[in-house]
Amino acid sequence: MIPGLEHAEFVRYGVMHRNSFLDSPRLLGADYALRSNPNCFFAGQMTGVEGYMESAASGILAGQNLARRMQGKAPLILPRETMMGALAAYISDETVAQFQPMGCNMGILPELPEELSGLNDSKQLTAAKRERLFLALLDCEQVACSVGMASVEEIDRLNILRATHLAMARAVEGLAPHADFCLVDGLPVKGLPVPHRAIVKGDGRSLSIAAASVLAKVTRDRMMTEADASYPQYGFAKHKGYGTKAHMEALRRHGPCPLHRRSFAPVSQMELSIPE
Repeated sequence: MIPGLEHAEFVRYGVMHRNSFLDSPRLLGADYALRSNPNCFFAGQMTGVEGYMESAASGILAGQNLARRMQGKAPLILPRETMMGALAAYISDETVAQFQPMGCNMGILPELPEELSGLNDSKQLTAAKRERLFLALLDCEQVACSVGMASVEEIDRLNILRATHLAMARAVEGLAPHADFCLVDGLPVKGLPVPHRAIVKGDGRSLSIAAASVLAKVTRDRMMTEADASYPQYGFAKHKGYGTKAHMEALRRHGPCPLHRRSFAPVSQMELSIPE
């Protein structure tokens, strides 16, 4: 028994340790280079990042930045909206007076702009909320937006899955600044120009994927509303192109229009021709 703790009541058992660490805010930049000698890089727990994953990631970033410096390239500074970018910003923030090591946590991430409050899976939002968030995403300086599409002809030629992957690749290629990594809802995607991670039900677990779902849904709904003006007999403005009872009835009555893909089962089964 430790002297003086004979009558102590332990709330919970645990372990505590303290690593030696640099006064990083005064010594290091967000690229993990020494401010006084940018050819010297530090990484790991001695920089004030806590945790095995954090330490490994800081080492990867420091190594990449060392290589970039030797090649005469600008350092790789991750956005503060990313976890490792936020951690790098924290350990290099000169305004931090009493610096203490920090692991990854939501507290070091910048708060979402007020106009993006309520961002969620588009299926969980009303049409009005989707429209508001759609405009806010386009106006937000911290967000890069791009929408990729595949034509009716491409869908019929490739199939719906491959055409979807093609549209996703086009969306990634259209991003500025260029994306280095992607989060994807559902299953892995073939043909993406950058590495990616697939997350099942990702639109409810990742704000990035949720934002993409809002952009995609509002863009498609607007296209359907415009299509309704050209083909009012199908009711696109109401059902937005989904296979509702009213949509199927309109197909049986009027046949397919140029917007209907021939590989769409109800159309292929009807064997109807495009009206003049």
